[in-house]
Amino acid sequence: MNCEKVCDGIETDYYSNGTIRLTGEFKNGLVIGEFKRYYQNGNLKEVSVYDKDGLLIKKTLFYENGEIKKE
Repeated sequence: MNCEKVCDGIETDYYSNGTIRLTGEFKNGLVIGEFKRYYQNGNLKEVSVYDKDGLLIKKTLFYENGEIKKE
C-alpha cells in the first residue's frame, strides 16, 4: 500500500472503478492481522495473515473465479 503517511489502523484502497483493491490493518506502517487483495471485478485475489511484528504467517491465493490457487 502506498500511504503518503505512516499507515496506522484499518486502511482500504480502491481501483479507479470504485471496487476495493485492498484492505488491511496497519500498525506503525506494518501490516498486522489479515490483509486482503481483490481483483478489479471485486473477487478475492489474496488473503495474507501477518503476526504482530508484521511477519507473514500464511498466504492464500485465489483465481479470479474464486477457486483457491495456492495456500
